[in-house]
Amino acid sequence: MRIPLLKYHPRSIVLVKLAGIGDISMACRALNEQLEGLKNKLHVDWIIDHNYIPLAEKLLKLPGDVTLNFHPVDSKLLFQGTRTQKARESLAMLRVVAFTQPTYVLLLHRDWRYQLLVRPAFTGGI
Repeated sequence: MRIPLLKYHPRSIVLVKLAGIGDISMACRALNEQLEGLKNKLHVDWIIDHNYIPLAEKLLKLPGDVTLNFHPVDSKLLFQGTRTQKARESLAMLRVVAFTQPTYVLLLHRDWRYQLLVRPAFTGGI
């Protein structure tokens, strides 16, 4: 099943899926399926835990018109670090969203704290 927003030809998407081996592999599979046969150019920025970037790189098979940048964060520090560490990781996520000016943000987490992190920098659909 395709994500309905991809039919509107977005130019840029920020994907937020930080960690979990199973979660990352499922996100890669879903992204591969959604982007298969995509005709327009698309730029994807993925906010991901730095430990899972090699796994995602191995599992992704993106079409030639899709560019992908990984933006590493430390999810352990984001939720279990000191206040300074939490703030640093949160700001790193906010910077990605604020500076890329995406068409959409795909937030692949149920936890309401992720929406709080992204919302100040993005007023569109999450």
